[in-house]
Amino acid sequence: MAKKDRRKKIMMVSEGVDKKGRPTKTTYYTTKGDTQEKLALSKYDPAAYDKETDRYGLHVKFNEKKLPK
Repeated sequence: MAKKDRRKKIMMVSEGVDKKGRPTKTTYYTTKGDTQEKLALSKYDPAAYDKETDRYGLHVKFNEKKLPK
């Protein structure tokens, strides 16, 4: 018998903002193990705006959110 997969599907949401300061709401889907802690990763967001360089696209923090049902 095959062992049951314990990994849970999760949605990661970007903290990046666009040129007007609104959240980009870029999402990334992945899986995680049995841990109860919320996952936070640094990922590339193509819609995030960097004021210093006046360019779009940079690495920002992505936080774990509940999957929509």
